[in-house]
Amino acid sequence: GTGWGMRETLGSYYEQWHLKLRQNKIKARILLPKNRKGLFLRPFIAKYLSEKEVIPSTIAIYEDKVLNVVWGEEPIAVLIISEKVAESYKNYFEYLWKIAKK
Repeated sequence: GTGWGMRETLGSYYEQWHLKLRQNKIKARILLPKNRKGLFLRPFIAKYLSEKEVIPSTIAIYEDKVLNVVWGEEPIAVLIISEKVAESYKNYFEYLWKIAKK
């Protein structure tokens, strides 16, 4: 899921990153609050949760890595490299994906 501030903090890199994802045909799923509908770039497939169900940070899960970013004037990021932790986050994401709406 993504929190508020990624686009604002990363500026033009945000669009470049999305372009590279599209060029490399990387597909990703994203969970957003309902009030952010339509405010994401392809190649993401988005589903929506109520504002109460979404945390205001970005959590990216890839292989055995979990990156948690809290956006702000000085973003804070924590990278966890652990198969067990990544699997736990993936399971939680799948649960949220099932209850989220298109």
